[in-house]
Amino acid sequence: MASKDHGRVGYELGSSLTFLVVLNLGDRYGSKGILVTFLVIGFITLTMPSFKPSMIMLYILVAIPGGATPVLKS
Repeated sequence: MASKDHGRVGYELGSSLTFLVVLNLGDRYGSKGILVTFLVIGFITLTMPSFKPSMIMLYILVAIPGGATPVLKS
């Protein structure tokens, strides 16, 4: 039911679920720890393409920090 409500007000289901997961992680581990963790993961995955990975691995390495971007916005 909540996902339908979010869809009607303009939020995508993926964004809503990401926000919910990050909010729960922030409550459990503290927001600074979660933010630093996602920044470190983003740094590692954005430096890995310099080692010339395969094309599929490159897409995965670019998608990971892209998925962490909503965390940094909230």
